Amino acid sequence: MLKAEEVNLLLTAAKGDPAYCPIYLGLICAMREAEVLGLRWDDVDFDNYIIQVVRTLDHEDDHQAITDGTKTSAGTRAIEIDDEIVEVLLAQKRLVEKYKDVAGELYHDNNLVCPTSIGTPWNPSNLRRSLYRIIHKAGVTRVKFHELRHSHASISVKSGANIKALSTKLGHSSIRVTLDMYSHVIPGMQREGLAKFRDEINKTRS
Repeated sequence: MLKAEEVNLLLTAAKGDPAYCPIYLGLICAMREAEVLGLRWDDVDFDNYIIQVVRTLDHEDDHQAITDGTKTSAGTRAIEIDDEIVEVLLAQKRLVEKYKDVAGELYHDNNLVCPTSIGTPWNPSNLRRSLYRIIHKAGVTRVKFHELRHSHASISVKSGANIKALSTKLGHSSIRVTLDMYSHVIPGMQREGLAKFRDEINKTRS
């Protein structure tokens, strides 16, 4: 996984690359690859600062079909976004408009947030190759696309983020799933628990 100090290095190296927005959404919004590549503009609520994750790109489909629904029922969720994410999405919207102008009638308008230059969904293999090229350029830890969201989660847990909120953001079925996956990244977690235990039992002393 990426270390906290590597996140901005990767994003800086990706800036201006067609793969920038997919990488950004995977890392900053903790979205799965299939969720990023299936995201449509209709799913982005700029007024309320929310991304609705309600569909995915079918990796197994030879035609790269976009299907309603997500990996699990918990995967269908709302992700809250901030001004920086909105700025990235608006820049991506301008890029997509350029794609349409250049491609003209060759553009396949699927209303995707992260399409190729002719409007079709990214081939996941091509996106991964772009990610590895950018990682090499940035000189950071080599990670797979799905490890971008794991990096987000690990860094968030270490920073003391609310686990319930993080679990919802990740689309996990329960807090337990999140804790099972990421509690190991919290140094001193057991000692902190022991201290709280001692505080509690000490209240009963006369």
